[in-house]
Amino acid sequence: MTCQRLVRATSKGKGMFELGFVDLRGRLRSKTYQTPRDECTFSETILMHRSDGTAATSGDWGDRTHPNVRARVGATYKTPRSVFGFASLLTREGEPHQLCVRSLLAKTEARIESLAPGVSVGYELEFFCDEEAAPAGLSPHADFDLYGARLSGGVGFRLLDFLIAQGPPATDSIQHFCKEYEAGQYEIGTVPASPLAAADRMVLVRELLKTAAQSSGWGINLQPQPYNVSSGNAFQISVVVPTLCDGTKPTETLRACARLIAQRVTEDTLAFCPSASSYARLRNQEFASVNDWGEDRRDCLVRLVESGNVVRIEVRLADPSANVHLCTHLVLSTILSFLEELEQPNTKLKPEPAVLPMSLSDSARRFLSGSPRSLTPDQRKAIVAVLQHEQKQEDDYHP
Repeated sequence: MTCQRLVRATSKGKGMFELGFVDLRGRLRSKTYQTPRDECTFSETILMHRSDGTAATSGDWGDRTHPNVRARVGATYKTPRSVFGFASLLTREGEPHQLCVRSLLAKTEARIESLAPGVSVGYELEFFCDEEAAPAGLSPHADFDLYGARLSGGVGFRLLDFLIAQGPPATDSIQHFCKEYEAGQYEIGTVPASPLAAADRMVLVRELLKTAAQSSGWGINLQPQPYNVSSGNAFQISVVVPTLCDGTKPTETLRACARLIAQRVTEDTLAFCPSASSYARLRNQEFASVNDWGEDRRDCLVRLVESGNVVRIEVRLADPSANVHLCTHLVLSTILSFLEELEQPNTKLKPEPAVLPMSLSDSARRFLSGSPRSLTPDQRKAIVAVLQHEQKQEDDYHP
């Protein structure tokens, strides 16, 4: 199976145009039009919906006035149904909206590019599907090389067939696909790209995966699955920063950066793990003795992985339903603050030990007092209002 066959044109979609953005919970919100357009309006309260559909209020947002926000297209992508315009949100004054996660990431990308041009980001998304529908006689583990041949597979590989048949953005973005440790567990890895483009494409691939599952009738589960003897499924973020990550072995500077990222990730765990089941996963045996960071090992929150001529930074905490743009922003803003501190003479960074919160309520408390460099207090309050579940839901997941 050749690259040319895989990168086939998308269906015409009858000229439809979707314009959308990502809300605080990481869900894709969109409107469909007959012809392309640069912007449209949404109610600001659409940002403030909890997972159960109820509206949240926090500070100046989600109040009774229900003001409109403008969604202005920043990039377009071909999808099976249409052309998708990925938008950033603006206030009525035309400024970036404070609750727009895409704007947060865009600003952080621009700042970090000024210090270390060429930063790239890639993702690994793990999910579960029902293997009862898998054909008999297949190997329990199989890899799929997008530029080679499929060795074997199951339901997950049938879903991959669907993705490939749609063309971009799946064929432009998927770097690898493989069977994972648990029964019915699969992983999609994306091609590294600039941060904003990488996050956009990861969101679209995740949406296409949901569509594939719905169309096939097999179904998938993107919620973190806790197991007693393994770490379940996760969403991993890999970053390569030129100069900082150059070389085949981690430098002391890169190790110091990894320690700082691990500390900040534990402060901001709520964004990376937005559901109660995340904390059931974190409380299992695999995470009971987890390290804050490590070199080329898996029992840690942040690991440094030798990859060719560079060492990539891999954040291994998030769950598959996390807000891709927000998590990427938080990781990059930590790296940015680290690089800015290096510019100051006689600066000695001393990250605190990274200790994971073990409940949703504990995570929310920590999140509210997290680093002001990455999110303002008002932004943190708004995110907590959306992500924090009722206490009963949390109690149900305690062992």
